[in-house]
Amino acid sequence: MTVGMFIGVVESAIVGVAYPAIQKEFGATHEDVQWVTTAFRLTQGVVLPAAVWLYERLGVRRAYLISLALYAVGSALCGLSPNLAFLIGARVILAIPTALTPIVCMALIYHLMPARAVQVAMLIYATGVMAGPGFSPVIGGALVEYVNWRMVFYIGIPLAVLGLVAGAILLPATPPIGRRRFDAVGFLCLAVGLFTLLLALSKGQYWGWDSYRILILCAVGTNALALFVVVELQVAEPLLNLRTFTCQPFVIALVAVDVVFVNLLAVISFIPQFLLQVQSLTPTNAGLVLVPQAVAWVAAIPIAGLLYRRFGPRLPATVGLVLLGGATVLLARLNVDLPRPELATILTVRAVGLGLAMIPLLGGAVAALPKELLAAGTVFRTLTQRVVAALGLAILTALLSARQAQHMADRSALIESADAHRNLPFAPLTSQPTGLLALWQETTIRSAANAYSDVFLVVGLATLASIPLVFLARWGDQPRIHPEVAEVGA
Repeated sequence: MTVGMFIGVVESAIVGVAYPAIQKEFGATHEDVQWVTTAFRLTQGVVLPAAVWLYERLGVRRAYLISLALYAVGSALCGLSPNLAFLIGARVILAIPTALTPIVCMALIYHLMPARAVQVAMLIYATGVMAGPGFSPVIGGALVEYVNWRMVFYIGIPLAVLGLVAGAILLPATPPIGRRRFDAVGFLCLAVGLFTLLLALSKGQYWGWDSYRILILCAVGTNALALFVVVELQVAEPLLNLRTFTCQPFVIALVAVDVVFVNLLAVISFIPQFLLQVQSLTPTNAGLVLVPQAVAWVAAIPIAGLLYRRFGPRLPATVGLVLLGGATVLLARLNVDLPRPELATILTVRAVGLGLAMIPLLGGAVAALPKELLAAGTVFRTLTQRVVAALGLAILTALLSARQAQHMADRSALIESADAHRNLPFAPLTSQPTGLLALWQETTIRSAANAYSDVFLVVGLATLASIPLVFLARWGDQPRIHPEVAEVGA
């Protein structure tokens, strides 16, 4: 199960480092290449609502093996893509198992593992989930720089085959769980709502946030989601059980996890860009800067598990959020000359906080739900992560662009003022074209560094603001194992 989940996380996170190479080979624009990720996210948004119904009809073992087979097929098609349109279509295929796997893996853990082994299984599962984003930049950077961007996709094929063979041999047969009717109306409402909102959030910076297309998509999406709530409260067999949101610890954990997830995405998305664009590192060297945080990230998982088992979710989650938020605020010190060891140290402290916070929040959310709501809770957690991630990344990208433009304008005004008064330090640069180019490049790089600093300051403060919510929540003193799970695993 960890192999399957690791592939899904890597396939989601690793493709970003290959964008420049894909754009160069296919002669595409940056906006065109962005459809590789946009199509992937839109497909996930459509498939996720039906994930629970699919694994109930197929059985969790069969659903897991089908997911791994689709991983292998989708990865192969992505690597063989002759043009950008084919690659986008192959990513659509790859998005299907990526949406299905988290739900199926959680169901496998709670349906097949003995009660005494559930916590250990969750830690191993979390290791696979959290190791993917940590090691993806260095793996992807090395493959793109020294081999070919297509290897970014091919790397998942042997892992998928290994997981498929191991799953076919080791996983016991699981019959279909139920034969409930498919809530087609609810699915249509939720799929339309997620599709339109994710599309609007993905394309807002290109089409304009106040353009008619974006406004219409947002209106359709919000109304479709509102209609979904109305439908699900009326039907006898809802697609997803909304009673999940009556559990206060689950809702609080959901909000906190979303904040942590946005923090994670901000670092995954912007730190490599900072290293490549501002500090002019190669993809491999940029990835090496991120290796210590990946190691610390994984090492913090068993510590978080022990603390969670001993004290419950409140203490480790609070300590983790303090470290995570504080270290992210320290990233506001980003500048062109920041030593890479110092940056790696800050990222490592942040990664420890991320590991300490994520496991208790995920475990506390799941432990608070009755067994019949576990599947729906997992889907809602994944859905909110997708939507909040798209929303958060869109807001942060817009903030980054706005702050960079502002810093650029401020620095340009200072240069013009200095030149107007014939300040000698600028005279050699402004007197010849090559000097102007060097001055423009220097100004652009320093403006970008300041903009990244501003973004991480906002993300860090938002993370620290979630601490009172987690600390004051009504958590149970100890993690709870469902008696139904003990019976199934006995």
